[in-house]
Amino acid sequence: MSSYDSRGLIIRLLVAYKIILQSAGLGFFDRLEIDESTIEFSHLYTLINNPDSRAFVGLSKAPLSESMIKDNPVPETHHARLFELLSLLYGKKSVIKSQGVDRPRLQRVLASEDGLRELRTTGDLTAAETVAGLRNEDWLGLLAKVAAMTTKANLDAAIVVVELSPEDLAQARILLRRIETHVRQIKSAFPEED
Repeated sequence: MSSYDSRGLIIRLLVAYKIILQSAGLGFFDRLEIDESTIEFSHLYTLINNPDSRAFVGLSKAPLSESMIKDNPVPETHHARLFELLSLLYGKKSVIKSQGVDRPRLQRVLASEDGLRELRTTGDLTAAETVAGLRNEDWLGLLAKVAAMTTKANLDAAIVVVELSPEDLAQARILLRRIETHVRQIKSAFPEED
């Protein structure tokens, strides 16, 4: 980890810590009936790295900096949203079941008024994410990862296939058929090329 990465992580940790202290001082954990010592601190410090999530609680969308490390960083105008965020992260109706999966989904919802409205109405993160909409860059990024993974699988195939058991070969053929089906379906969604 470079010194810049370490500095950024330390700033993020301290800003999140100040938010936790502010939340405790406002009595939010008591209202949510949460023991502060049991909260998953990483949910908050990871989430506030996202500009839209910071803006949701009234912090700047600008990159995190030392100036944000202060007592009571969330302005009074956004206390209700801070309480709502803590409820979504830690409350009885928390939407975070798996941080690596659900936190990015919640970030997308926090950036969308329509997605937020759906989440507030239904409490269903999946429905809210659907309403919030898929961001093109997320989908293109996913497609790029799939392309990289299939390139690696292709390069390794000649070496690995000769060592596979008959059962593993059968499993590989099933997986290849699934991949081919998905590729056909994705291609069918595209308009015809000129």
